[in-house]
Amino acid sequence: MTFYYPFNETQKKDLTAKYSEYLDNTIFVHCNRINGVHMFYECPFCFKVGGNIKTTQFKKNGEKYKTVKPNHHFHGSGFQNHNRDESRSSHCSNRKMVVMVVDDDTIRETSDTEQLNLLNKYHSR
Repeated sequence: MTFYYPFNETQKKDLTAKYSEYLDNTIFVHCNRINGVHMFYECPFCFKVGGNIKTTQFKKNGEKYKTVKPNHHFHGSGFQNHNRDESRSSHCSNRKMVVMVVDDDTIRETSDTEQLNLLNKYHSR
């Protein structure tokens, strides 16, 4: 179990209790932003270097890449905008379960009304 965000002690305790049987294979990340379709988080294992995805910020000689940027992954938001934690399988090579935490610091890109409209549009297909 690894926390990749400065969660407060109550959050850590609650998450640890909820996911106790999976702790050896779980990382906890903060959902940076959420919209009507996706939840986004900064991956602690993947980095963008000149348009390529790398699993390290460093070259073979130990120097840090000059153009390294964080890589963001996304998963479905379930047409929901509220605070919660969601578990998903990893998109990258670490193969750990990812628990994304949506809280008051998460940027909402759609309002509750827009969320409802998206949900209704989806179900009217």
